[in-house]
Amino acid sequence: MIVALGVLVGATVLGLLWRARTGRLRVVAGSSVGPVTLLQFSSPTCAPCDRLRAVCETVASEVSGVRHVEVDVAESLDQARAYGVWRVPTLLVVDAAGQVVRRSSGVPDAGELRAAVREVVSA
Repeated sequence: MIVALGVLVGATVLGLLWRARTGRLRVVAGSSVGPVTLLQFSSPTCAPCDRLRAVCETVASEVSGVRHVEVDVAESLDQARAYGVWRVPTLLVVDAAGQVVRRSSGVPDAGELRAAVREVVSA
């Protein structure tokens, strides 16, 4: 009984940690001023990828100097591995120098993404 309770508590804690990280934009590095690319790694069978595409397209249309590029991981596995992509959807915010400055696994909030992109564009 104690072992089962321990496993249940451990799984709950891990689930809450995973949930807290999903869709959050994390700062990876400082950025240079200039245009930003939203580099989305996705799969054709991924429903969250469709939601991320819509968020990225909205932000790209609202913020000047932002473009959205989607990469199918099945067709570009080497590129996905080079960027450390292990799940889809993964979003990388790439600055003008080609450096990844923000990263998210899952679908970030549109407002959070918009704020992060504006920060990078005007840094």
